[in-house]
Amino acid sequence: RGISKQILVDNTRQIHYEVGEKNYFGIGIENISGGFEIRNSLIKSKIGKNDISEIKGTKEEVVVFEGMTDMLSFAQLLKVNNQKNNRTLLTLNSTTNLDKFLNRYSDYKGKIFLCLDGDKAGNQATEKILNFFKDKDVKDIRTLYNISENGNNDLNDYLQNKIKIENKNI
Repeated sequence: RGISKQILVDNTRQIHYEVGEKNYFGIGIENISGGFEIRNSLIKSKIGKNDISEIKGTKEEVVVFEGMTDMLSFAQLLKVNNQKNNRTLLTLNSTTNLDKFLNRYSDYKGKIFLCLDGDKAGNQATEKILNFFKDKDVKDIRTLYNISENGNNDLNDYLQNKIKIENKNI
């Protein structure tokens, strides 16, 4: 998916779990309820409660993603550009967690950048956030990455297409 091992080591954990009598593992990110969002080549799964996940930054800015892979793709793009992240990176882990995000950040004073998917659910969630925070500093940054129904579906698609183009130019 274009994400380096170092980005995974810095931001995720390897989670081992059992379903029935079969053992599995994948990369996971802890959510704020203590559960884990897990991905491997076979499945997207959760252990524990479904909730948002945050990687805290030092600046009064938050970047909101729909899924863990997009958040990791953002971290990868920063690394490729020799930039360090100082923003809070937040993944909804599903648009069903949108209200949890709105409740948690309702009094947030900093800047909010939205980088959700370019599909119907992502568009609806983006509109809901923009309307909820209409008097605050909130920006939809998907156009920077050509994320739309006719472009890249999400930030990971952007990253993968960027890598393909760079590999063709070598």
